[in-house]
Amino acid sequence: MKLYKKIIANPDNDNSDDALNYDIGNNNAKNRDIGDNFNNNNDKYNNGDNRYNDNENNNEYNLICSELLFADNFFSKLFGLIFKNLKNNQGFVIENCNSIHTFWMRYKIDLIFLNENNEIVKLYESFKQFRLTPLIKNAVKVIELPVYTIKSNSLKKGDILKIS
Repeated sequence: MKLYKKIIANPDNDNSDDALNYDIGNNNAKNRDIGDNFNNNNDKYNNGDNRYNDNENNNEYNLICSELLFADNFFSKLFGLIFKNLKNNQGFVIENCNSIHTFWMRYKIDLIFLNENNEIVKLYESFKQFRLTPLIKNAVKVIELPVYTIKSNSLKKGDILKIS
């Protein structure tokens, strides 16, 4: 499974400061594993699998994370990433969740809380170890990502994500 950010071609307002910036293919060494090498495929996944075109709904998405792991039972939700290390291109999804802890974690992570429409309702960048988030209103799932993923993909509250 992969995680994509919906591209909004024409934001509702004309303020260029609020326009979305999509720079997946930068040359920053920290972010190279997220997807720098573009090639031209003519199917719905083009630009080296970094962009996804949903032809049915006429939507376009940029790749954020190329491998998602899912918490599929009580213990995987409870322990999460405590005994695991995330690679630069991985994310960890916990469904039916509106708060997490980072007790006994060995590293910082980025957190994205989503509502039932996969709209971002809360973001935490570089969330430290041995912390607990408050209950996030309207959140139904959280995605834990390597630190700097939020910043490198210009994610913000209100963005729509797609898991496919």
